[in-house]
Amino acid sequence: MRGGWTSYKEAAKVDGSGEARGRIRMNTQCCDVVIHIDEELQDDDIHELSRDISCMPGVYSACVNDRARHLMLVDYDPEGVQATELLSVVRQHGVGAELVGL
Repeated sequence: MRGGWTSYKEAAKVDGSGEARGRIRMNTQCCDVVIHIDEELQDDDIHELSRDISCMPGVYSACVNDRARHLMLVDYDPEGVQATELLSVVRQHGVGAELVGL
């Protein structure tokens, strides 16, 4: 965990006019976890999986390095989502995986 602080983030909510509106005050406590993916996935499958995890509430980012495609690094807010929930989403895709803490 890198520690916690409070910051303001411009809202990316866009209405029909294309204008951003409002500000979001968010707690930016951040943890990292690596998810070890047991199977070799096709490009479309790994991108869909990382996109689905990235879209979860409380997740800041999820990425896979092209040279180590069996490892997914996820940055998340532990107050917004638990690591076990991240693992559940991977397994819901029919993929074997384990958590590797940082």
